[in-house]
Amino acid sequence: MPLFSFITTIYKVEKYLPNCIESMMNQSYKDIEIILIDDGSPDNCPKICDDYAAKDDRIKVVHKKNGGIVSARQAGSEQVTGEYSITVDGDDWIAPDYCEKMAEIIKEYHPDIVMCGHFNAYEDRKEERPIPYRSGFYSKQDIEKEIFPVLIQDEYAHCFRLSLWAKAINSRLQREQQLENVIVNMGEDVTCVSACIFNAGSLYIMEPCLYYYRQNQISATKGGRVYGWDGPEIRGRHLEKRIDINTGDMRQQIYRSVVHALFTVAKSQFFRQDASRKIIVRDIKDQLDRPYYREALKNARFKGMKARLMLFSLKHKQCWLLDLLK
Repeated sequence: MPLFSFITTIYKVEKYLPNCIESMMNQSYKDIEIILIDDGSPDNCPKICDDYAAKDDRIKVVHKKNGGIVSARQAGSEQVTGEYSITVDGDDWIAPDYCEKMAEIIKEYHPDIVMCGHFNAYEDRKEERPIPYRSGFYSKQDIEKEIFPVLIQDEYAHCFRLSLWAKAINSRLQREQQLENVIVNMGEDVTCVSACIFNAGSLYIMEPCLYYYRQNQISATKGGRVYGWDGPEIRGRHLEKRIDINTGDMRQQIYRSVVHALFTVAKSQFFRQDASRKIIVRDIKDQLDRPYYREALKNARFKGMKARLMLFSLKHKQCWLLDLLK
């Protein structure tokens, strides 16, 4: 059983995929497996995956019908044999000593989660993004005291760093806390990781930046994408099942998280090409009347001008403001 299992979900990233795979293959720490999930990619990605698997017997390839990121990550988790799971997105890459440094921490501290900083990688430069919390070991009590207050969403609409990438997570823990097989096109990793941290017995934050997060302007999160209305409710209900909402202000944090996600979904509707502005406005107002969303909007409490403006625009259905803020 390897110490680390890489999970990489792949869809339309043929330009960047070789660099991603080679960064995992060329780790200085060799006790790894690499699981490549081809989520029905229509380009040359399936062949690229198979070609690399023929070169390295640590690589497993799963070809599946396109079903979205959640189903792809579930397919990857089913193949995992390593003690820790590491997610690397198909257009990103990692430093050569990524696993080596994490293995050193695991050997000494045995945390459920290890996380490191990252670089925002542009074509011509990179920006270092260390984790803005103290580095070192966190016991369960430390997590509750220092991380819980900002875990899902604080009063200023900020949260802990909740990407799946730039982390090694106990494989059993990650498998238990990931979303069910649903279509969610925004924030599925945030939901999984917040549940993992809430249920973790310990955590370690490393100082080095070892992950390279490619700033790809046509990627799913940066291309003027229209998000589905079901997502915020699916994420909120998932968290309600995975965490104790009576702990601290977790109930309030979930309300804030739902509202923030709802804000992103609502303003994204103005990127639609299939309807007139009049229809888009009517749809937004109708969706904001969903019982789950009405409850979150009624009970969420924020501080700070930006966060309050976000809540105001939704609560009072100020669609002109949502359009302006998109």
